[in-house]
Amino acid sequence: MIMMVLNKSKLKKIIMWVLVVVALLSSAIFFMKNKGTKPTFELFDQANLPYTQGTKKNSGYVALTCNVDLGWETEYVQGILDVLKKEDVKITFNVTGRWAEKNQEMLLKIKSEGHEIGNHGHRHLDYAKLSYEENLEQIKTSKKIIEDIINEETKFFQAPAGSFGEGTMKAANELGYTSIKWDVDTIDWNNRKISKPNFIGIKEVTNYKVSDLRPYIDWTFFFVAWEMKKLYPEILEDQNYGKEAKKIFDDANRMLDFIEKDNIVNIKGVFGIFEANSNGDNIEIYNKDKSLATTLNLFREQREKSKGEYLCLSDFIAPKELQKEDYIGGFIVTAGLGANEYAKKLELEGDSYNSIMLKLVCDRLAEAFAEKLHEDIRKDYWGYEPDENLTMKEILKGSYRGIRPAFGYPSLIDQSQMKRLFDVLDGENITGVKLTENYMMDPVASVCGLYFASEDSRYFNSNLIDKDQAEDYARRCGWTTEELENNLPNILSYK
Repeated sequence: MIMMVLNKSKLKKIIMWVLVVVALLSSAIFFMKNKGTKPTFELFDQANLPYTQGTKKNSGYVALTCNVDLGWETEYVQGILDVLKKEDVKITFNVTGRWAEKNQEMLLKIKSEGHEIGNHGHRHLDYAKLSYEENLEQIKTSKKIIEDIINEETKFFQAPAGSFGEGTMKAANELGYTSIKWDVDTIDWNNRKISKPNFIGIKEVTNYKVSDLRPYIDWTFFFVAWEMKKLYPEILEDQNYGKEAKKIFDDANRMLDFIEKDNIVNIKGVFGIFEANSNGDNIEIYNKDKSLATTLNLFREQREKSKGEYLCLSDFIAPKELQKEDYIGGFIVTAGLGANEYAKKLELEGDSYNSIMLKLVCDRLAEAFAEKLHEDIRKDYWGYEPDENLTMKEILKGSYRGIRPAFGYPSLIDQSQMKRLFDVLDGENITGVKLTENYMMDPVASVCGLYFASEDSRYFNSNLIDKDQAEDYARRCGWTTEELENNLPNILSYK
């Protein structure tokens, strides 16, 4: 028997080439079916090629650009070049200085095939927040890298979506760019209807009882906490876990009965729905008088992937420069007020089992509270889905419009931003939930996060960043880079 051992690098290359072949085959099949059609945004999308952008013309055609940034493998750029050559179409490739430096041979090939090459700003830099001098330095550095490689001047500068300020325009003009654009957003905000909430402001929530929340408990995570990693309700019939699972499930429900009957814990929450706009990789939240209430600083994806956008939560809120009113929600809920005290009492009485059970049940109640409140937000308070009629299974799977990222989620990784939400909602005074110095909530059986209503919103992972984004994020937060590196060491790709 001959055994072949592949190291990770070789395996990655093999997988990449398989993906390229699949992409090109699907492209070929698509174009055979659509022979003679003009290349449109939809055509590229259906051909399973990497992200391209365009502006629709009255003729129905699309003027395409291709914005090449982090994560773009040369094989995928080659796939686009093959399609363009077959269709005999020339487009503009806007590339970042970093990508150009790493992929010089491919950049020269793009040029040799007659395509225009432009200068694209780095997606993780908020150009709108940079001074004129900082804009000038960033754009000039990228411009020099690209032009030294292609040996000709770039004619276009394209700033990332929502990141284009007066200093950007001035700096770009200074460098001779007469055609200056910003990205077409992944959401067509000019044609996207934004749902105005039925309620705008802050509301305390004290009317939920244990019986209201029980149907919303996701019992799978309860069993995981007991180190029984099987899905509910299947676990109750599992050959290995079934007997013990039924026992602790019955005990948990008896604990829920006890909590409600004897008022062991206080269930409280607060939520707010506010006007908001994105500003680069930040979200600005406004008071009713339009003044700035707070700004949430966010990370953008940078982990390399074969295709698709590199997302930031700010992408799901209308950009400030469009002057469109958009909205965001935030919440803090707890089912743990009084739980710690009673758990300690049980511990002192020698009942460690029920002490642990109480804590775990309260954790599940807090998550159920967040789920139930989100449903009421969608159907009533915000009201963008008044006719939603989902099964509990669909609700727990998140099969609804919008998302509810909690702080600490991969798309909302910096828990220090919780302080800003607590301040806006007056969270500690209203709910009794406190933030520790390390941004943990006390009581532990508490949840806080944000509401996004956009039908385009989705979860993603932004917990791997490079030094450029680290420096930019630190600047936006008012930290030094060293402080960010100490506070968030696990998300850095360079340490």
